[in-house]
Parts: sequence; structure tokens; C-alpha cells
Amino acid sequence: MTLAAELDDERLSWQRTIGYCKQHKAETTIIPLGLRAGYPTDIAFMTLQDRIEERWLREEIEDIMVDPDTAPLFDSIVGTIRKMGKGKWNSMAHQTTKHVLRRTMPG
Repeated sequence: MTLAAELDDERLSWQRTIGYCKQHKAETTIIPLGLRAGYPTDIAFMTLQDRIEERWLREEIEDIMVDPDTAPLFDSIVGTIRKMGKGKWNSMAHQTTKHVLRRTMPG
């Protein structure tokens, strides 16, 4: 069944409706925000391991894995979560703010 036919069908399941809504939100909001923020359009997964190991990132990740409390970003995030609450912090509205995107952008 095509998307148009499914959308015309009154029996479209709630799960399918949610799926279309999520896809629409990604296509109209999340992806453009990522592109505007400078995120790459492609990820070379085959060379990802080498890129991680040859840069400072590996050491940073290992330090955080051993003791998350030593990471300044972790400390900052925990403080923010305590202030605003888990639900609001984890919401799409908060996670796509310029402030969050700027702080979490790699590189």
C-alpha cells in the first residue's frame, strides 16, 4: 500500500501514524538543523575506528568510561538535568536547541 493510500485509509494504525510523524519531523526539522550546524551528510564508518584511535578522542572516551565524574561536560550535564528535570532535558525541544547542538557538535 502506498503512503497516500495509507493516509487516506481511516484504519491507519497509531504506530504507523507516529512513524510518519517522526519521519516528517526528521525531514523538516532535525536534518536541516544538523546540516545548518555543520554535521556531515556522510559518515565513513569503515574508517571510524582509525579516526577515533589516532586522535585525542580515544583517551577522552576511556577516561570518561572509567570515571564519568571527571569529565567537565558530564558534570555540567548532570547539573542541568537536576535543574530542569529528566523529562524536559530529554525532550526533543531541548535537545535541538542551538545551545545543545553547539556543545555536542563533534570536532
